[in-house]
Amino acid sequence: MRNLLNIPVVCSIFLGLCLPAYAVKKPQITASTTDIASIASDLLGKHAAVNSVMNGGENPVFFIPEKRNIISAGQSDFFLKNGMGLETRWEKKFYKDVKNPKISIGATGNIPVTANIKTLPIKTTKKIVLDIYKEGNPFVWLDPVNGKKIARNITDYFCSIYPIWEKDIRSNLSKFNRNIDKKMVGWIKKMSVYKSKKVISYQHNFDYFAKRFNINIVDYVESEYELPPSEKRIRQIIAKIKKHHIPLLLITDYNSRRIPRQIVEQTGIKLLVLPTSVGSNWVKSYVQLFDYLINSFDQTMKKINKTD
Repeated sequence: MRNLLNIPVVCSIFLGLCLPAYAVKKPQITASTTDIASIASDLLGKHAAVNSVMNGGENPVFFIPEKRNIISAGQSDFFLKNGMGLETRWEKKFYKDVKNPKISIGATGNIPVTANIKTLPIKTTKKIVLDIYKEGNPFVWLDPVNGKKIARNITDYFCSIYPIWEKDIRSNLSKFNRNIDKKMVGWIKKMSVYKSKKVISYQHNFDYFAKRFNINIVDYVESEYELPPSEKRIRQIIAKIKKHHIPLLLITDYNSRRIPRQIVEQTGIKLLVLPTSVGSNWVKSYVQLFDYLINSFDQTMKKINKTD
């Protein structure tokens, strides 16, 4: 039985070795998020057609696939997903509606791309951990170093399936890594002046970004994802902001503004709305996402410092 389960992989490798490039079918790839799709497109280039289920600016946890997503995924050969609980709340119904055995759970074409990435713990006092946090914080792509690991996982997988394209894919991986490494020099330099700067985050979305660039998130308005904070919790956050003179509150572009604006009105804290994914706020690529995040943080902090 184990050998039979490996037949698709063996056949793909055999075809890749024996057939010229023009004879190998161009795979259709669906990614759960725009970030994964962006990285996969950079790596696979002309050899694959890549799309994402989500658009930029959508909540990846409470996403509801539309009919167009179902139709597109029904024609896909591979499904690249973040895993780590990110898609838990919608993926089972998604596979059921798609009816594509190539990408269902357990199929060769269903690929979590975050293997070998260590998750950050969730800071919570709750005894029951929400399903999306059972494997740790799933927003791992918001650290560009983790982006390189995701790229490596995608590369290794598709090189094993399509060895005829391995030279191109690994060359693209090298370009991707060099671009990240080059950009990191400037990103770290720009963020170094804000080392250990205290900020409040609405949720845990930016933990990886903050750790990579030495931003000190001292507390969260929502300690549990998408569970609105109580009035007591809001008062605690307001008191902490006033006591420690915390200048900045981070929220995502899909967070509700109601409670953050309440906090702003009572404390004067600056609200910084940031994207978490490609496709939002005119961010067109994974690398550009970090350009946007870092430039936005830098510009906002400069404005805050001028008024102090």
